[in-house]
Amino acid sequence: MYAFHHLLKIIDNDSPNFLNDRSSPEAQRGEKFTFSINSSDNDKVVILIVEYWIDDNLHTTNVLNEKGEYTFKLPRSKGINLYYRFIAEDEAGNEASSETYSRIITEKEGGKLWLSILVVIIVLVVIITFGVFLIMLKKSKTPESTNDVPPIIKLTEESSVSIQEETVSVTKENIQKESSTGVNLFDDNIS
Repeated sequence: MYAFHHLLKIIDNDSPNFLNDRSSPEAQRGEKFTFSINSSDNDKVVILIVEYWIDDNLHTTNVLNEKGEYTFKLPRSKGINLYYRFIAEDEAGNEASSETYSRIITEKEGGKLWLSILVVIIVLVVIITFGVFLIMLKKSKTPESTNDVPPIIKLTEESSVSIQEETVSVTKENIQKESSTGVNLFDDNIS
């Protein structure tokens, strides 16, 4: 009797499978986001990668840890949508890609509050600056001393007026003769 031993070589051509996306449910500006996926294979997944991008920007790839996770911090200012997909490779070199997932990038709670406070502060600064400007403008039009302002005096038939410690006697006839404007400085209704 002869024993024949045939060696069967099993070829693994089954790609890894992705079970479920366990990534963070929300993507908030300036906050950490964790990519996470469960995967399986008939043999063993040796490498698990996440490929991600924001809007139409460049794609970034990173290797997930042994738990199938990778965490990064979302930028504060750019982007509306975060897109990502997972790539897995098994020991036989079979590769698979997941579907593309997405999250809308939102403001962190309180982010809108700070923005509102900033807008209010800017408006107040503008109002105060404008108010100071108006006060300065008004002061620049106001005479520096009362000597620049002609006194308004109602005179009777004969009046005495003190001007800088000198007393001047004035009569109606003297002023009317010297007035070239014809303005009546006397209140004829005063008794």
